Amino acid sequence: MALKNVTTGSRLINTWVQIGLGVAIFLWGMYAFFYEKQYVPSHMPPSVVIASSIQEMGHAGDLMAIKGAITLRNTSKAKVWILSSWYTAYGFHITQSSRDEDGYTRWVHAGVVSQQTYFPRHFNSSAEVVVNSTLTPEGEWLEPDEEWNGQFQLYVPPGKYESIMLEVNVQAAKDKRILGTKWLVGPDKDYPVLLPGQIWIQPCVKPSETEKDPAKCELVSELNTTRFKKLETKYSLFHADSTAFLLFTGSPAAERRAVQ
Repeated sequence: MALKNVTTGSRLINTWVQIGLGVAIFLWGMYAFFYEKQYVPSHMPPSVVIASSIQEMGHAGDLMAIKGAITLRNTSKAKVWILSSWYTAYGFHITQSSRDEDGYTRWVHAGVVSQQTYFPRHFNSSAEVVVNSTLTPEGEWLEPDEEWNGQFQLYVPPGKYESIMLEVNVQAAKDKRILGTKWLVGPDKDYPVLLPGQIWIQPCVKPSETEKDPAKCELVSELNTTRFKKLETKYSLFHADSTAFLLFTGSPAAERRAVQ
């Protein structure tokens, strides 16, 4: 009888151990699922990687044809809302310059005082906008690992520029409920770095439901530090950009300026 009771007790203990292990495995699986699918996506910052390229294609009549390709990829584990995305192509004029040691040093000193950050010694450059264009439609989003691909063509007079630069910009966030966008066009007194005709799209905080005037959308960059930090943390606001260059070696413009 005593042996039978011990055997029965052992079986009960073994049963409860197995039940306990099963519950523990179930709870661990639930925790791992929640951590991987809910906690990580909601706490990790979003990320969009941009790849861009431009290349000469030939001619269309009297114009040179240039092809561009752009890829946006969500490399994070959460859905990313694209608040705004656009590209700008710039044409560059390059001229040779000659600055001796003293002249170059004085120029750099003067530029640092005025917060200039680019000091080429042997050339001068100027740029103008060749084309502006938006990329994704308003309200677009990218799921984790999703890609958006686009191509475009632009045309310029042969020999007009020494190089073309393609710049791609993306403003994105993990949530867009109170976020909108404002378009800026250069020249702009508040953004003197913008070239004539250059567009720049800034995220802004939408006005309240009782005040739907788009003009009252406050630029995020102009919020006070406390509000900006709270907004940046809550919605994971971020900006991504990419540049690509096309250099016209031996172009008529380059040869003409070399002669001069």
